[in-house]
Amino acid sequence: MNQSIKQRSFRLELLEDAVISADNATAGNHSSLDFIPGANLLGIVASRLYAELNEQEAWTVFHSGKLRFGDALPYTGQQTFVPMPLSLHEEKGADNDKLYNLLHKQEQKTFKQKRGDYLNHQGQKLKVKRGQGLKTAIDYDTSRVSESQLFGYQHICAAQQYQFQLTADADISPELLDRVCATLIGKGQIGRSRSAQYGTVNIKHIKSHHAIPQSLQNGELRLLLLSDLALLDERGNPSLIPSASALNLPDNAQWLADKSFIRTRRYSPYNGHRRCYDPERQVISRGSVLVFKCDQTIAEDKIYRGLYQQAGLGCMAVNPKLLSQKELTVQTFENNTEQASVSDPKTSLTKLLGRLVKAQDDAETVNKTVKGIAHDLKNCDISNSQWGKLKQLANAHRAEPKALWCALFNDEKGALRERKGQECWQEKINNGKTIQQYLKNRLATHKGLSLLADIVGNLASAMLTDNKQQGDNR
Repeated sequence: MNQSIKQRSFRLELLEDAVISADNATAGNHSSLDFIPGANLLGIVASRLYAELNEQEAWTVFHSGKLRFGDALPYTGQQTFVPMPLSLHEEKGADNDKLYNLLHKQEQKTFKQKRGDYLNHQGQKLKVKRGQGLKTAIDYDTSRVSESQLFGYQHICAAQQYQFQLTADADISPELLDRVCATLIGKGQIGRSRSAQYGTVNIKHIKSHHAIPQSLQNGELRLLLLSDLALLDERGNPSLIPSASALNLPDNAQWLADKSFIRTRRYSPYNGHRRCYDPERQVISRGSVLVFKCDQTIAEDKIYRGLYQQAGLGCMAVNPKLLSQKELTVQTFENNTEQASVSDPKTSLTKLLGRLVKAQDDAETVNKTVKGIAHDLKNCDISNSQWGKLKQLANAHRAEPKALWCALFNDEKGALRERKGQECWQEKINNGKTIQQYLKNRLATHKGLSLLADIVGNLASAMLTDNKQQGDNR
C-alpha cells in the first residue's frame, strides 16, 4: 500500500438485526444484502458531522472521493472474509469441498460457478446468517392492524461482526481525518426501520493490517472486486466493459475477456436525507475477477477505482494470493454467533418500557435540578424579562443542547455574559459566586444533553411563577 494513503480499520458489531435492502422492489419477497455498504457508514458520519463542517470540508469528506468508506465485510476470529471470487467453480454433481479456479487450466469436467458465500485466505467459507420476519402496518386512526398490509423483511441476524476500512488521500488533513473517525466510533443505526427494532450497531477502531499485493502471475494483472465497480466510457456513459484505459492502466495493458469472470447489476440507491432515489448505477458486481495482460508491476494507487468511491465502490484486491491457487479444498466456517445482549430482549414491548423508564428518570432529574436551583435563587432580584429570555432560548434550541449552551454562556453573545445594563446575573449569592457562575457550574453536568433545554425552560417558568406570587403578595 502506498505510504501516502492513510487507512484506518474499524470493527462493526450488529447489536440488532439489520435490514439492508438489496433492491428497490416493493412487491414480492424482500431480500437483504449480507454485507454493510459503505454508503451506510458514510450516512452515520453525515448525520452527525455534516452540519458542523464548512462547505469545503463537507465536499472533501462526503463527495470528493478523497475519503472512502469501504464496505463492511464479514469478520470472525482473526480473519476478514471476502466475496467468493467468480472464477471459483465446483464440479457438478460432486460431493466434496473442492473448488476449482478456472483462471488456471483444468481437466475436462462439468463445472458450476460458486456464488453467494464468503471466503478467507485460509480456504474457509462463511455464509452470513440472515432471517425473515413478518410485519403489519398499523392504522393510526384506530390503533389497530391495517387491512391487507402484511409485509416481510429479510434481515442480517444480530451479533455478527464486520470489518471495514476508512481510506484517505494524502492531502486529507490529519485533524479532519481524526474528527471523522471520532464521529464514526460508538453506537449508530443503519438500514431500514431504524425507529422500530432494527439497525443498531456498535463501531470501534482497531489496528490496521495492510495486505501485501503479490507479483504478476504469467504477465497477468488480476483484480478481485471486493465491492461494486462503476466505470465510464470515453463519452462519459456508464460502461460495463473494464477496459485498460477505464482503469488507468498502462497503454500496453489489455483486458483478457476470455479469462475474466464478470457479473453486473443495476440499482438506484435510496438517499435517506433527501428521501428519494439517486440516479441509477450500472456496475460490475463484487466478486468479479478482472484479468489484464500486463508486462509491468503497477502501484495500487495508480489504478482508477471508478465512481462513488466515497460510498465504498471501487474497492479491489490486486493480485490476491487466493487467485494464484489452481484448486482449493474449502472448509465451512461455523458462524456460531450469540445474541449480543441476552438480558435485553429485542421486542417492541421491552423497547417501549425502556423508553418509558428513561423518560421517567429524565423527568425526575429535571424536577430535582430545577427545585435545587430555584431554592438557591429565590431571593435574587432577576426580572421577568430576563427569565423570559432564558425560556425563549430553551424553546428555540430544544433539540440543540450545544447551541443552547453557547446562547447562554458564550463570552461574546451569551445571554448571561457580563455587560452593561444586565448586572443582575453578576449579583453574588450565598456561596460567593455570581449567579452566572453558579448556573454554569450547576448546568455543566448536563452540557450537550437534551435535558439541558428542559431544565432551563422549567427553571425559567418556575421563577416567573415565583415572581408573580411575590408581586401578588405585595
